[in-house]
Amino acid sequence: MQSQDKGSQREALYGEKMIEVKLRFWTNDIAPTKGSVLPKHAWTSDVVRMESNKSHGIMPKAPVPFHSLIDIGAVIEKCS
Repeated sequence: MQSQDKGSQREALYGEKMIEVKLRFWTNDIAPTKGSVLPKHAWTSDVVRMESNKSHGIMPKAPVPFHSLIDIGAVIEKCS
């Protein structure tokens, strides 16, 4: 992901020097009681989303679903 092309450099504002990726995990229907959760338990599926970052030219897109922890790497690449 690193680029050696120095001609495309640009100034990055504070807070825009990183690319932020968010993983979300569903926790619904795990606890036996409706409306409750089991602490630290989640399904191994949900969505990946990448936050907006003007310095990197990243605009928000719709979250991309994943169905297994094995899929996360490929789904992150689809978000960028």
